Amino acid sequence: MQQKKFYPLLFSLLIIANLAYIAYFWLHTSGPALLAGGNAALIALGRASGLYGAFLILLQFLLIGRIKWLEVWIGLDKLSRLHHYNGLLAIIFIILHPLLLLVGYAAVHNYTFTRQLIDFVLHWENVAQAIIGFLLLIGVVIISLHIVRQKLPYENWYFTHLLTYAAVILAFGHQLNVGTDLQYPPAAIYWWLLYVFVFGNFILFRFCQPLYQLWRRRFYVAAITRETADAISIYIKGKNLTRFKIAAGQFIIVRFLAKNYFWQAHPFSLSCAPNGRYLRLTIKQSGDFTRSLENLPVNTKALIDGPHGVFTARFARRKKFLFIAGGVGITPVFSLIE
Repeated sequence: MQQKKFYPLLFSLLIIANLAYIAYFWLHTSGPALLAGGNAALIALGRASGLYGAFLILLQFLLIGRIKWLEVWIGLDKLSRLHHYNGLLAIIFIILHPLLLLVGYAAVHNYTFTRQLIDFVLHWENVAQAIIGFLLLIGVVIISLHIVRQKLPYENWYFTHLLTYAAVILAFGHQLNVGTDLQYPPAAIYWWLLYVFVFGNFILFRFCQPLYQLWRRRFYVAAITRETADAISIYIKGKNLTRFKIAAGQFIIVRFLAKNYFWQAHPFSLSCAPNGRYLRLTIKQSGDFTRSLENLPVNTKALIDGPHGVFTARFARRKKFLFIAGGVGITPVFSLIE
């Protein structure tokens, strides 16, 4: 119990330490401008908004990167909620960054906002790319809100969020080449290390680990059986499944490598206790994708991301359990009961 409280506290302290260090080197380089007040203060605050916006965007990649050690520390459900609120805060800072700089520099140069914007694009390195990245991020937010409100398919949300990668790449050069606060050597080193840490973890757990598991375990669809009028079970077999570390109650994110299926990845809970012979996924056919799964060819390779989740006996606070479940939500309970 103490360990469960320790890791979230440690994660919070790490975030606070990063925010404090960013404030430290921002004050080191932009502090005089802040104290000068007026337009100089607007420029200093614009720089701070950019720094914190960049940090929060990188934090987004950690929160939603399915990073195993972080998932064990916090729990995937809590990480998802943090991702939501952190994203809102990040967008606020990202919007404030260009607005404050535009107003501040336009006043300093005695330019109109339009002329100052043109000056940024023509004479400031990588600003044009950063503006495109900014517009992409705003577009992702607007489209995502529309997807949520209209209850559009998950894949619409997924492909929209891929634009976030392009936005970060476009903004990266701008931050390192134009950012005044990054001309301070310790700050530049910090940001390089932060980018390497974040994207190193993201690439490792989001892409490399599933590919490695496919190569090592050779996961494939062994059988598909109908359980009820609107539910099927998919049996996945592979090599040395006794060494695949998955616990009852956990779920996996599966991408079936077959025509018309490979471009979608979906989470499914394990519906039987790990047995070393197969993984069973019991799926309710409630959408276009899940309804099509009964036609999935047997022997199709399966790219598995996971296991994920802390709904396991290991994280229980007591030794006695009362299970309450309904509908397809009963699948992880089945595996725990077994």
